[in-house]
Amino acid sequence: MLSEQIYHQSDKLIETEIKEKISDAIGELPEKCREIFVLNRNENLKYQEIADRLAISVKTVETQMSKALQHMRARLAEYLTIIMIFILGHW
Repeated sequence: MLSEQIYHQSDKLIETEIKEKISDAIGELPEKCREIFVLNRNENLKYQEIADRLAISVKTVETQMSKALQHMRARLAEYLTIIMIFILGHW
């Protein structure tokens, strides 16, 4: 029982650290790029919906999302294995 509690606490610490790293990486994005990324990932808007909301072209949304995803992959590369283990471990 105690080892399960320690494991659960460890999971929470890892989860908190990963969330902070993701938040930091998102915060480093340029303002418009960050806005587009958040609309897509947090609000689940499609590219066309984002384009309509921000009065920009879908191509601009695609370009900004590509830049955001490149940045996120680069910034979080060292955590990808941990993130995958953490995600898969909770299924």
